[in-house]
Order: sequence, then structure tokens, then C-alpha cells
Amino acid sequence: MNTLPFFPGVPFIPHPKDKRIQIHPRHALVPHEREPSMAELEFAAGVACTLAAAAINSIGIVLQKLDINRSGLKEDSSIMLFLKRPVWVTGILFQTIILFPFFFLGIALIGVTLAQPLATAGLLVFVAGSVLVLKEKVSRREWTGVWLMIAALFMVSASGVVGDITITVLFRESFLANSIVFTGILFGLVCIGVLAVKKRGKWEVQGYGIFFGVSYAIVSIAGQFVTIGFDALLGNGADPAGWVSTMLGIAGVVLGTIFGIIFTQKAFHKSQAINVVPISNSIINVLPIIAGTYLFGQAIVFLFIFIPGIVLLIASATLLSRFQK
Repeated sequence: MNTLPFFPGVPFIPHPKDKRIQIHPRHALVPHEREPSMAELEFAAGVACTLAAAAINSIGIVLQKLDINRSGLKEDSSIMLFLKRPVWVTGILFQTIILFPFFFLGIALIGVTLAQPLATAGLLVFVAGSVLVLKEKVSRREWTGVWLMIAALFMVSASGVVGDITITVLFRESFLANSIVFTGILFGLVCIGVLAVKKRGKWEVQGYGIFFGVSYAIVSIAGQFVTIGFDALLGNGADPAGWVSTMLGIAGVVLGTIFGIIFTQKAFHKSQAINVVPISNSIINVLPIIAGTYLFGQAIVFLFIFIPGIVLLIASATLLSRFQK
């Protein structure tokens, strides 16, 4: 068997019309195709689940608004009137039972630091639904918001948020002290909201914006507690820390959602969405990021990409504020 001089044992096939050395196809040197790692697959799945949850939530809102427009009912009408309407109830199911599996799985795979900002993408689905289903028109300013949000989502996704969050985070020496500090931040925001509401006028609207921003931020943070608790219970069904984390997390998700709905309606009844969205979206995005890094120990590798991405995200949500009312 003929072999290559510098590669003993590797056969070659000479061609009668080509005097150059030819390597047998079976032994040709080809670039190694690296298969994606498990971490990369989990990241992709987490991003997909988070975006799916955001889309499902927006579809639910579109269904509710569509039914309200058809029925002639007002958004502050009696809840019993809406419960008799199948389309409106379907919208609620999208925002709860259908949404939650994707919501929890997304947080479990990529953590609340990244999941919450990515969830803002649901606004893009709502804009699309408003145009295609509700037949609304999008202004130039709102189109700018759409493109800014797309750019912001790419920036946030590429910022390198790392760190697996497990039940062991609850047993770190710093967790209790950090939890007290973070609770103080929440308490301070609530106090500012109370003072703003008491002042009435434009301050009252900002106060309700703070309240519903804090409420929905708590939903995301509580969702992280649910996922780490449930993960611990899968390994050991009798793990007390797992049960405590899961139950407290579920309570936070439920109460945060209820109060979020109440304060959202109060804020939007008092003023236009443009006056509420900047402060509420800032809190909804920033608080979970603080919790993810300060409480749960995640890290952001490229802060110079992440921070501008968050700023763009808040700015784009403000430009699209009409669709959040």
C-alpha cells in the first residue's frame, strides 16, 4: 500500500492525470465540528422558554383586549361579566396555567438576572398582535421602540450572565445579610410609593407605578425561589429547605401577581401609560437583576454590554408604552 511520506500509514490514491499527492477521502483532514455543550443547550432552552412565556402572556392580553372591544364592556367592569365570556377566560388561561411552565423553566435554566429582561420581549408580540388582530397602527416613534428593543435583547443575551442557582445559595454565609439589605431596598421603595400616593396629583401616579413595578419584580424573584426549591425536592422529596423555598416562592408569585394587577389598573386609570411605564419598567427589570447577582450569586461577564442593553430596554418600553395600557 502506498503511503504519504510525512504521514506513515495514511494511504493515497494517485490519479493518472494528476501527479499531485491525493489523500484518500476517508483520511482527509477536515475541520472538527464541535458539538454544543450541555451548558450552551441549557442556555438556548432557557432563552427559548423565557421568550415563549413572554409571548404567551402577550397573546393572553391581546385576547382579553379583543373580547373587550367586541363586547363593548369597559376594563373596569365587574369581573363576573368577563368570566362569562370564553375568549376573555382563554386570555386569562394563557397568562396563568399555560404561561407558568415556560416561566418557571426559563428562570430555572438561565436565572432571573437574564430571564426578567428577556421577558420584556413579550411587548413585541403584543405590538404584533395589536397590529394584526386589533387593527391598530404603529407610529414612527413606536417603530423606533421596536427596533431598539430588538437591539437591546441581543445585547442583554450576549452579555455573558453566568452562574447556576441551586438550593445551596440559601446556606451561604452572606445570604442572610444580603437578604436583609435587599428587603430594606424593597421596603424603601414601598415607603417612597406610599409618600407619592399621599401627595396626589402626578406624584400619585408615580407611586402606583412604583407599587406595580415592585409587585411584578417580586413575581420574578419569587419564581427563582420556586425553581431552586422544586429542584431540591426532585433530588430529595423530604428536603425542608426545598419545601420552604417552594412554598414561599409560590406565595410570592401569587401575591405579586394579584397586587400587580390591582396597582396596574389604578395607575393606568389615573394617567396615561407614558407617565407610568418608565419608573415601573425600571423597577421590574432592575430589582430582579440585583436579586440575581446580589442574592443568588450570578455574575455578568460583559457589564459594558449588559448595562447599555438594559437602558435601551427601558427606553424602548417607554416608547411602546401605549401598548402596555
